Parts: sequence; structure tokens; C-alpha cells
Amino acid sequence: MQEYTCTKCTHLIQRLLNNTQLKPLIMDKEIFANERVFFYCVQPESPPKAACQYYNAAYHHSAISIAEGLKELGVEFYSNINYWRISPDQDDYLFNYNPEVTLQDCSIVVISLPWFLRGQPFPQELFHCNRNYKVVYIDREDGLKTFSWGPKFRQFDLILKTHYCYGDWYPNNVKPWAFGLTNRILNVAKVNDLAFDKRKKSILFNFRMKKNSHTLRKKIYKKFVPKVSTVLSIDSTIEQLSKKPTIPLEKLLWEQTGKRHNNSYYKRLGQTQACACFGGYFVNSWPRDQGCYLSRLQERIIAKLGLETNRIVQWDSWRLWESFALGCATFHVDFEKYGLLLPIMPQNWHHYIGIDLKSINTTTQIIMENPELIKQIATQGQAWAIKNYSPVPVAKRFLNTVLSL
Repeated sequence: MQEYTCTKCTHLIQRLLNNTQLKPLIMDKEIFANERVFFYCVQPESPPKAACQYYNAAYHHSAISIAEGLKELGVEFYSNINYWRISPDQDDYLFNYNPEVTLQDCSIVVISLPWFLRGQPFPQELFHCNRNYKVVYIDREDGLKTFSWGPKFRQFDLILKTHYCYGDWYPNNVKPWAFGLTNRILNVAKVNDLAFDKRKKSILFNFRMKKNSHTLRKKIYKKFVPKVSTVLSIDSTIEQLSKKPTIPLEKLLWEQTGKRHNNSYYKRLGQTQACACFGGYFVNSWPRDQGCYLSRLQERIIAKLGLETNRIVQWDSWRLWESFALGCATFHVDFEKYGLLLPIMPQNWHHYIGIDLKSINTTTQIIMENPELIKQIATQGQAWAIKNYSPVPVAKRFLNTVLSL
């Protein structure tokens, strides 16, 4: 199979990743044996009010992925509350409160986005001058300027940022991170991952947001959908996420994820050969500080005028990782061309299909000329995502990154 890669871009990204201090994973569990991690969590809304509204759902997706990996590695971790109920039949939680363990007894303390979305103040003594622990913030927030830009956030030893874009300016304690996978997603993938040859030869295009849609998606609907429909049929079915499940475990996950967990959606994904995972907004590459007023003003102007640039923000999503996990051929923009950065990068035309909006015809032509390519990419992408972004490798990457500071 022909390789469709840009060697110059690959070398550039590797240098950028080296500069972010993300170290190779240490595989020996024993090296982590003496570590203790303390998580700050907030309770989810019960029942959730708005479908997929994470501002109130308090869904700690990234923290869950890390904690599930820590549990498998045998690393102790605690929380300020009992959070993420594992079974509807038992009072059993992933995160557990122990009154005898405080942040002072741990080597790493973690706070993630839902804590601040729910208006919680910084925990008392979090940044104590004599502390012996590292403080980490997981920033999964959308938008150009997030809580991470606030002056008090410079006190964090490390901020793990999803939607990271190389070439942009970030505060010096901010490093790239990813939504990644949790056992919840991996478990539904095992149930719904149909053999590829038995799947519908279609691509799932079922984004929920129609009003104020991402500017990238608007371009994709206009420029890419008419082209890709010549090689793959378009499935635009949108599941009703607000419908409460009747099966106890599904209902529990639906509630704890703010109505994100939907088995009908996962079943459809597992029966489809490809999935469109486009998301994000076009921005200018200057100024490099995307959080400044001028950058935010330019973003609004670009959206209003329907312009197109080579820089995209707010690009990561649950959908991206669900597509990988369910064994679909994952479609997004070309990560390297549009500045998307992950701790471990996927390879275009090997793990996913990255679109160049300037040469869409090339994409469809490659697919038409290589009928087995979709299947190969789906298989390779699934293996890549599980190898690098399932809970255990995520937890190892987290511990390595923090302990190397």
C-alpha cells in the first residue's frame, strides 16, 4: 500500500512533542508502587437536565480514564467524594472517599474541568508553599481562552490540555493531552464491534449541533459530503440522547455522562464502516496566543464570513475516540496540516483519513482506487487507539509526565 505522509511535517511534530516533555512510557509497574494520587471530583446532576450539557453533568471523563489505568496498575488513588458508580446493583465506586487520606498524604493531586464549571473554589491549601505533592489540572474546555489562562493556574505544576494546537502559544505549564478512551467506551466497543465486511458501506454524518455549528463542519458539509457520497453512502441518523434507557446499567451510564452514553448510537457506529469526526473552528495562525482578544475577534469574523484557514481549534471529541474504538475508518482533517497535536500522533492514511480541504478530490480518488484501504485504516486505527489511549497507557503517560517534572 502506498504511504501518504509528509516526512517534513512528521519531523517537525516530533521536535514539538520533544519540547513538551512527554517522556516514553515506563512499563514497569513497580516504579509506580509508592505513588498515591488524590482526585477532586464533583457529583453529577441526577437526573441530568440537558442532553450532553457537560457544564452541569460534571462528567470527569479524562480523570476516569487515568483512574481506571491506575487501578489496573495497582496505584492507590483517593477522592474528596465517592464518584463514578461502577454497578447499578452495588454501592461501588471507582473514586472513593477515605476520611483518613488527604491531599497531604499523596504525591499527585488532580483537578479537572467540571470542578470549576460547577463554580467550586480552589481547594484550601492546594498550593501550600511546603507541599510535597505535584498539582495537576486537566483542561478539557472548549474555546480559545479557558480557565488555564488565569493567573492562579500558573501555580499548577502541570496542565494537561486537550484541543492542543502546535504553533500556538500556551502558558509554560500547559502540555498536550487527549480525550482518549475509558472502559465504558471499550466495553460497548466489544459488544458492538461487528466484523468489517458485514458492516454497511456508509459513513456516519450525524452531528447533533445544527445551530451555531462548528465552522469546520459547515465547510465539510458543503465541500466534502457531495464528494464522499460517491464512494460511501451517507448515514445522517441522529439518535435521541434524551430518552432514558430502561436497562439499569445503561441508565446509570446515561445519567453519569450527562446523557452522552447511548447504546443505539454505539450499535449504529459498530455497524458502519466509517465515521465523520470533524469538529472545530477556523482561526488565524497569528497571533500565536489564541486566548488574546484579537484572536477571539478574528475567530468570530472568520466564522461570520465563512472563511477557511490552515489552523483549527476545539477539534478533539468523544466521537473521535468512539470511532477508533468501534473499528470505524475515522475521518477528520489532516492533523499535521491543520496543527492538531496529541501526545502520540496518528499517521494519516494509516490510522485515520485526514482531509486536506484544498484537495478533496484526491481523498475520494485514493479511496476509489484502493477499495481495501477503508478496512485497513479502520483496523490499524482501532489498534493504535487502544494501544496508546486506553486507560493503562494513559495512566502510565500521566505518571511519567508528572514524575518527570
